[in-house]
Amino acid sequence: MSDFDKKPADGQPPKQGGKVAVLGMLGLVLAGVLVFHFAKGSPEAASASPITGGSDPTAVAVPTETPAEAQAALANDPTAKLLRGPGDLDAQLAVVPTNPFILNSKWRSSLVKVVAPAAAAEPLRAEVTPQPVAAPQTVNAEGFKLSGIFRDNQHMVAIINGKIVSAGMVVGNARVVDIQASKVVLRHVNSPTGPTVDLLLKPMP
Repeated sequence: MSDFDKKPADGQPPKQGGKVAVLGMLGLVLAGVLVFHFAKGSPEAASASPITGGSDPTAVAVPTETPAEAQAALANDPTAKLLRGPGDLDAQLAVVPTNPFILNSKWRSSLVKVVAPAAAAEPLRAEVTPQPVAAPQTVNAEGFKLSGIFRDNQHMVAIINGKIVSAGMVVGNARVVDIQASKVVLRHVNSPTGPTVDLLLKPMP
């Protein structure tokens, strides 16, 4: 609550002198603003005047140079030359600067010892000693006794040294190669491609 709204404690009517003083000051300020505004006057309207070549010192002169003269003036402009730079580049600027982080080749050769690659060792060759070729073994027919030849179902069988054998079976040191009606063909078991021996069936007396 402001001082204007406060009421005296003794019940008497409030004083009006303070309110009047404040209103008087506001009125003076408003009057001063109005006087200052009207004292300035209104702004004058700007008027455009054509450009003429008369004797008026404020008139702007019209350029009379030709386009060729304007281009020549631009070519000789020192600011443009400064921006473009000279036509010939400095030879020192064209040289690539040395990288300070790379060692010189002479320094590198003195610090780093290059080890020549070792010659590749020839692969070891195992010497193969030719083994003598053994002579094919043969079967001695005198050690075998052919007792008989007969047919058992679909194949032929023979009785040699009292044993019934068929083609492919082994008897002693011989393998039965073939059985025919009147003979048995034998070959040594250690010579698959060796010579064969025929056991002839002797006729019955």
